[in-house]
Amino acid sequence: MPRSSDTICMTLRLPRSLHREVTTTARRQGISATAVITHSIEEEMRRHVERRLFEAFTLVGDDMAEAEVEWMVPLFREATDGE
Repeated sequence: MPRSSDTICMTLRLPRSLHREVTTTARRQGISATAVITHSIEEEMRRHVERRLFEAFTLVGDDMAEAEVEWMVPLFREATDGE
């Protein structure tokens, strides 16, 4: 988790059933509900970037010799945590 000086506080409205799932998961994992929610958002954002990259690479087409994809390298690294 980021240090508290690197975070913001916000109000989040959840359906009761989802809140129950979050608190149950947090209890089972021995972490806070905030950590469960933060991890879930981080994972969804990573999947979003991966989907956008897939769509962008799909648009490149078959002729890779003529495709300019260098601009995607930083996005790819971000989506794959630098791998």
